[in-house]
Amino acid sequence: MACSNWKGWCVRASSRSRSLEGRGLLTLLLAAALGLSLLSVDWTGGLLHSRGVSSAVRIFGSIFTPELSPKFLGLALEATWKTLTFAVTGVTLAVGIGLPLSIAASGVVQRGMAANLHSGGSQVCAGVLALDELVWA
Repeated sequence: MACSNWKGWCVRASSRSRSLEGRGLLTLLLAAALGLSLLSVDWTGGLLHSRGVSSAVRIFGSIFTPELSPKFLGLALEATWKTLTFAVTGVTLAVGIGLPLSIAASGVVQRGMAANLHSGGSQVCAGVLALDELVWA
């Protein structure tokens, strides 16, 4: 292999150029999207909302004066308990389904099962991961 670099390093030009072409195309597309979005902005009007400052003051003011009424604290406690329940249930299901599938797919128990369970097992694990999103949707 002939070294084309002045330092004597051998570099495959074809693989580097294909990689840089893909990155260059992505950079060009992102720059074009940014340019188009900047062209759509109305620069003559006000960029800041007139009531934005009062909303920000109200939001930051509520940080220093939290609501401590029993009704609100009960609601927060109920939401926290529901979140913890879903989290523990999700982790338990993931470990209960994922651990046996991962052991079977690794081929430790039986060599022939690894090829059969690889695609099916990964789909089941992806489905279990999607349960959390479906519950909160």
